[in-house]
Amino acid sequence: MALLLVVVFDPWAVNALNTQWVITLAFLPLLIFMCSHASIVSLLANAFAIPVISFLVVLLAILGSLLHLDFIIKEAHFALGICMQGLHMLATFPT
Repeated sequence: MALLLVVVFDPWAVNALNTQWVITLAFLPLLIFMCSHASIVSLLANAFAIPVISFLVVLLAILGSLLHLDFIIKEAHFALGICMQGLHMLATFPT
């Protein structure tokens, strides 16, 4: 919920998400050239994982490291675990 509020009200976050989509779509022809196909699931996985890792996991890990607070690092690990479960679910989808 908080991430949604940040994305809705913070233009920097919106620009970051737009940049992510531009980069993903820009590399799509290269992916097709090198691998002979592209998967819609990979686009969904990137759309899910990149913001979660960038805005939540990395920030919590840095904050926990700077403040020497173990529970914040554990929260970063928990968020990473949730992200990995979502990615594992996406990996079961047909390409």
